[in-house]
Amino acid sequence: GPDSPAEVRGRLPELGPGSEMPHNLALGFRRFSIVDLTPAGHQPFWNEDQTLCLTFNGEIYNYVELREELAAAGRVFRTRSDTEVLLAVLEDWGPDGLDRLNGPFALVLLDTVQGRLLLARDRIGKSPLYWAVSGETLFWASEIKSILLLTGRDAFGPNHQAVRDYLKHGWRDLDHGTFWQGIRTLAPASWADLDLRAGIDHRALTDGARPYWQVPAQRLRPGEISFDEARRTFFDLFSDAVRLRLRADADVAFGLSGGLDSSSIVSVAASAARPRTIATYTVKFDDPAVDEESFARRVRDRWSEAVDYHGYRPENTDFWARADEFVWLLEEPFHSPNLELNQAYYRQMRADGFRVLIGGAAGDEVLAGYPEYFYPLLVHLLKQGRWLPLAGNVAGYTEQTPARTAADAVAQLWRWIRGKSGAAYPGAEMERYYREDPGRYRVHDMGPPRSFNERMIGNMTQWKMNYWQRSGNKATMGVPIEPRAPFLDHRLVDFAFTLPPEYLVRRGWLKYILRRSVEPLLPREVAWRRKKTGFPFNDRAWLTAARPVAEGHLRAAADNPFIDPTPVIADYQRLTSEHPEFLWRCISLSLWWRRVIRGERLSG
Repeated sequence: GPDSPAEVRGRLPELGPGSEMPHNLALGFRRFSIVDLTPAGHQPFWNEDQTLCLTFNGEIYNYVELREELAAAGRVFRTRSDTEVLLAVLEDWGPDGLDRLNGPFALVLLDTVQGRLLLARDRIGKSPLYWAVSGETLFWASEIKSILLLTGRDAFGPNHQAVRDYLKHGWRDLDHGTFWQGIRTLAPASWADLDLRAGIDHRALTDGARPYWQVPAQRLRPGEISFDEARRTFFDLFSDAVRLRLRADADVAFGLSGGLDSSSIVSVAASAARPRTIATYTVKFDDPAVDEESFARRVRDRWSEAVDYHGYRPENTDFWARADEFVWLLEEPFHSPNLELNQAYYRQMRADGFRVLIGGAAGDEVLAGYPEYFYPLLVHLLKQGRWLPLAGNVAGYTEQTPARTAADAVAQLWRWIRGKSGAAYPGAEMERYYREDPGRYRVHDMGPPRSFNERMIGNMTQWKMNYWQRSGNKATMGVPIEPRAPFLDHRLVDFAFTLPPEYLVRRGWLKYILRRSVEPLLPREVAWRRKKTGFPFNDRAWLTAARPVAEGHLRAAADNPFIDPTPVIADYQRLTSEHPEFLWRCISLSLWWRRVIRGERLSG
């Protein structure tokens, strides 16, 4: 393209609107450089003898160690990029080399000698890889809009099952599907090998996809590993995960919310940073009930010589001012307008020159930080007859309000055992808002698993992580700024998912092992906070203020086949009060229908 470096333009033909080039296979790439900022690391990247060609999104954090190992075996490198290291890993070790990689990646490798194409994704699925077959052509991309640009918007219709699951339950990204029928994602932690001479067989990307990793399914008992040993091992893995994610040739910033996860990461990095400093960003809110900056400042004060502290007060919190751009960027309906407010925070970092953001994402999924894990844990302890830990957790549960009592917790536990408790989804009363017969949909209303370990694994994969990674990738790379999450280091995940549940939640404290591991580095009031706010958002107040604009978008999308906007608008205030999540899903679906499906502008 016209903005490509001269070195690239000099060796490749220009591709632009109206360009035609006879071909039967094409690889294209637009680079956001973090490691080796020179054009030498640009992609598509060829090996020395021009037999292998690689494109990949992501970052290989342990590329230095891999490069040293390959160089010791005689490999000569031409660049300082992790791309060349990844290509060498695949050339020397084949798909077995995927298990050696630490970091997010979605890759496509062309072997011109064998006439084969390898597609693969990282263990957690941080980097997206969408694919679809239209006619006799296979398309793949890191964004759905890229596929639709090539095939035409009408090549794939809406996935009615995905829309129904989203509207009724808020479920997203199930079974590696998307909101388009026929556009799917390659499963995380898997690879697929396509024989280009045998024609396109999409089963190679579904039934033929080969897993190379999975979340550990068995946990140790307390007698099989002591807590002190677990704590030391966890801290070593956690510290090394932070260290690896500091590798970059571009400037790196840290998100510091004042919560346990981000504070732990910043403190580990700060303890090893001196004499240099690390940049942190904290969001300050005007409402003292949700503002957590005072906790972030305590972390700053603890590491004042190592932390370059930036406070950020959101100025433009008007979702509608950026709705047109943001809905197009996200491509699919999303869980909350708060996601755009998060992106404003990322935009501020990027404006200050940072290209990498290290944050505390996934601490709750890896270390049982959600309240939804508490009662499954109590059931686990009850079944094992572990009465003292059971009583200690009931008495000390940190998420309960002062009005809650131990008797309340016992009653809730009994309801959970009887299957009467869990996520509250809008039920039959919501049918009046749907336009389609519910009988045409596959029923999987059982939702996430109920046992502690199965729910942990489920949320780490299909029920939460798939969506968090997809939406987070688009929100950050749309700035662009590269997100890095030490809690998603696969070594840490492997270890945490083998720990006894009692080490994750003890005496009512969620993420207990993390608190004990980092307490020497953190102010006590941060390490042992009882109340966690997160990134605050008052959905009911937002929906009330947004009503005139939201109703306009609902009416403008009245031709959608999924929801009837008339009763939604009539019941707007009641839904705001009783089912705000469902009301937002109706609005988000309408915005998606207009902006992405019909291709209309939402404003201007």
